[in-house]
Amino acid sequence: MENNKYYTPEIEEFHVGFEFEFQGVDGHWNPTGWDKYTIGTKDGEVGIWRASLNLVQKCYNGGEESIEPLHFRVKHLDREDIESLGFELDGFMYFSTNSFRISKCSLEYGEHQYEISENKQSVWFPRFIGTIKNKSELKKVLKMIGL
Repeated sequence: MENNKYYTPEIEEFHVGFEFEFQGVDGHWNPTGWDKYTIGTKDGEVGIWRASLNLVQKCYNGGEESIEPLHFRVKHLDREDIESLGFELDGFMYFSTNSFRISKCSLEYGEHQYEISENKQSVWFPRFIGTIKNKSELKKVLKMIGL
């Protein structure tokens, strides 16, 4: 996990379900604080989804005056994010404080590397090994590997 709590996302990272923070109010830059956003996926949020993506595209393409990519930030994946998805700290697995479990799935991390494994008949099978930058990315990986 990263020492810096936040990073500035690339335009390619934005997708439906993406969680980010914007330094602004109602789509207008405001230096007083950060508001949390999730690009919508539910009925009724389509307008918010389109408005969010339009704002992001304008900003990253230089079309929105006084708004820059630095006014967006994303929290690096951390223990709080992992636990919010239902994982619990697993103190027994490899005697590591970086190991979590949910049902028959484990998630372990080292420096810049995550491994997600599935337990089938008492044998752990790696399902994903790689980099995961944030909670939105972890959700996508879990969905992609069917967990």
